This record gives sequence, C-alpha cells and structure tokens, in this order.
Amino acid sequence: MMLYDIWLQCVLGHGNAKGINAIEYFGSSQKVYESSPRQKKNSGIFTHKDLSQFEKVKISAAEQILENCKKHCVTPISVSSDAFPQSLRATKNCPLVLYYRGTLPDLNCEPIIAIVGPRRVSEFGAKSAFALARRLSAGGFTVVSGIAHGADSKAHLGALDMEKPSICVLPHGHDYNYLPEQKALRDKIERLGCTLSEKPPMAPLGAAAFHIRNRLISGLSLGVILVEAGKRSGGLITANHALEQGRDVFVIPGNPKDKNYEGSNALLRDGANVLLSAMDIFGEYSAQFPDKVSSEAAYKKCGEAAPQKIEKIIASALSKTAKMVYNNMNAQVFSLDDVFVEGMSTNEMISALTELEILGLIETLPGGRYLKK
Repeated sequence: MMLYDIWLQCVLGHGNAKGINAIEYFGSSQKVYESSPRQKKNSGIFTHKDLSQFEKVKISAAEQILENCKKHCVTPISVSSDAFPQSLRATKNCPLVLYYRGTLPDLNCEPIIAIVGPRRVSEFGAKSAFALARRLSAGGFTVVSGIAHGADSKAHLGALDMEKPSICVLPHGHDYNYLPEQKALRDKIERLGCTLSEKPPMAPLGAAAFHIRNRLISGLSLGVILVEAGKRSGGLITANHALEQGRDVFVIPGNPKDKNYEGSNALLRDGANVLLSAMDIFGEYSAQFPDKVSSEAAYKKCGEAAPQKIEKIIASALSKTAKMVYNNMNAQVFSLDDVFVEGMSTNEMISALTELEILGLIETLPGGRYLKK
C-alpha cells in the first residue's frame, strides 16, 4: 500500500485534504489507482486539474521515490501503517506519507510538545526556548520544532543538552540543500531523534512550504509553546494551526510595549494559556502520562548542574531588568510587593519575574508568592 500512498500524494500535492477523502471513498489508495477516469470524476472529490494529474503522474514516480529513500537512508511511513501518528490522522489535511531519518519516537504513545518562535528571537526568547526544552525533555516530553535559526534551533539544543530525542520537522526533502549551515544540528538531532518531512528526499521548498510544515508541527503535538512572536511572526501560523486542530497553545507573556511580543500578547488576549514556567506544562499533562512525565525527574536532572549554570546565567545571560530584580530579592520567599526597583513599572517587574522563572532562578508558590532558588 505504501507505493500507492506515495503515488496519490504525488498526484494531489502536499497539504491536500483530498487524499484522505479519496482513500475513504474508494477504500484504499490502490483502489484509487485502479479506478477509471469516469469513477474518479463521478466521486466528486477531484477538480479538473486533479483529474489531469492522474493521467500525468505514473506509478514509476512513486517507485523512484522509494529508490531515493533507500539511497538517502530515509524511511517512509504511510497513513496505511499502524505506526502513523493518530494525532495527524485526525486532522483535516492529513498527509498520506511522512519521511524520516534517524530514530522515530512512538508518535502514538510519547507526550510530544512543540516549542516555536521567530528566527530573529530576542536573547530572552532564545534562552526561554532552550531552558524549556531542556527541562521538558528531562521530564519525559519529546520536543518538536523546525530547523530555522533562532527559537527552533534553541529548542532542539535544549533537548540535546539533556541527551534526549527531539523531532525536527523540515519544510523540504531531507537532502534538499536549504540552510546548509544547520546540517551539523540536523545530524545531532538524528543521532537521538529524527528529522521528519512530508516531502520525499530531494523535494525543494515549494509553495506554502512553511504553512504545510507548521501544521505538521502542531498536528503532532499535545500543545504548542510560543516563546515569542511579533505581529507577523511565523510562530503565529503554527499557533493558529494548533487552535484549528484543537491543540493547546501556551504563550510566554511579554512587555506590552515590546514589538517582539505583539503577536504573543494578542494570542493571550484571545484566550491562549499563559506560560510562566515548565511546571505549567507538567501540570497540564502529567495526569495523562503518569508513567512517562515527571516534573520531579526533570528538576532533579536539570538541578545537578544548576548552581554552576545559574551563576553563569546571572553573570552574562539575564536581561538588565531581570538582573536588577534578582539582585533586589532580599528574602527566600517573597511577593511582588517585596521587590522594589526604583523607576521600574509593574509590567516590567512581571516580565522580569517571568524571565527568572523560565530560567529556573525562582519558582511560583501559591498565593502570589515566589521562591528564590
């Protein structure tokens, strides 16, 4: 069935809902292949352009793709397989075939969380993506993201820092020469996890490549974490796909005056979940995956090297505002009112506390209090 699934996807293109509709109508992709032109037309599924494509695309095209997969060490997995992710199968424009290289996690059993953000991510956004991925990976989640510079790369590096697998979803075929400077990162990802694409090995970017890719990132996931998004950030596309697919969306709040957070704060205004620390994710999904997800394990694993890393963060990585707030904490347990920095607004204070919490320097306690670590 794999051969015919590949053929049907070649005919209809990527990100097309008609493939699943055709399989449901005819019974299988092979039966679509064996049906007459009249039967295809009478199904009411296909446009005139689709019908002409059926005549042009031969089964040999799919055979060539399978040969290329062997040549490039890429493994196809089709919608006809039991291993195909059920989360994607339920989406309206489910791909007929996925291609991966590396070690594919069990997409039907593992808790998968997406972490996305802009390529030109702020220093705080980059550190948030890294720290969240590191802690969530240590606690049993599999992180999924793209391969672009910025937040996506930082998310993968966070998982790799804990020697945990992640899934990198590509907008093109595995051996298409796009972002060659990221090849070393892709190789590292494939050592523990995998790179994944809807496109066969040598396929280029093509039209709407990133929209198609982003709906896979969200479709694979329980929820999408948006670390930062300006008014027109690509991360908003992933978040919107997630909302359409019924996935959770978590957003780190930012200063209302900061343009890097215009899109993020708009999502929060529209009802997205506020994300203040990794504990918000653990709290959401721990009960669903009691044998796989553990915040205790995450903090223990990440905490082994915490004193040295925290010292480094305070010295060089925190924003100026966050350093000022941290240095004005005079008690182990405190509230917002206990921290005073002259000239700093409440919004700036909250943003600084969020940064400190994301990086594991403080922890939220009940009753609006915080614990300094």
